[in-house]
Amino acid sequence: MSLVGMPLISWNLCGRSEWGNDYETSKTAENASIIGNVTNDYPPIYISDGNTVSFYNQAIAFDKELTAMGHFHVFNFYGRDKPS
Repeated sequence: MSLVGMPLISWNLCGRSEWGNDYETSKTAENASIIGNVTNDYPPIYISDGNTVSFYNQAIAFDKELTAMGHFHVFNFYGRDKPS
């Protein structure tokens, strides 16, 4: 059995039923966002985001918030201009 394309299929069938088509700015996305929960006690973190079915805007905002607060983190990002 091949799993090629499975994450996208799963997202299209299951994810969109809960999150809708506007998954980056929907009320569900707002409720799930961790950006507003960054405190001075936040641990070091590794962030990775892809370029297909991703949370592009939230990953960028999270990186900026951690940087602004001086938290150690590594941000691995694959831009939308890169092939998926």
